[in-house]
Amino acid sequence: MSTPENPTPASPAANINVNEKIDQASTTLHQAVDQLSNVARPAAERIVSGAQLASEKLASAKALATEKLGATAEQLNCLQKSAVEDLRASVRAKPLTAAAIAVLAGFLLSRLFSDDHY
Repeated sequence: MSTPENPTPASPAANINVNEKIDQASTTLHQAVDQLSNVARPAAERIVSGAQLASEKLASAKALATEKLGATAEQLNCLQKSAVEDLRASVRAKPLTAAAIAVLAGFLLSRLFSDDHY
């Protein structure tokens, strides 16, 4: 009889049976992991493919926005240069009128921003 203090050694046949069961369980577990891997692989590949496509679309949108922003900045720069040239031409054509407008604008701004209102 076996007691907790004196366990009876298991028979060699029992050890072989336990080892076979462990091997079978291990094989079954490996097969399950392989099946899960085979099922998950296509899903993971679809996720990666979708992420790559989204990244490419974002890069394309960024390039297009950068190009349009550059073109708009160039248009604004040309518009500014044109306005400055038009103003210079007007001042050259009528210098007294331009000086009178500048004096009047200065007077109005000083009245607007002064603390002393009559």
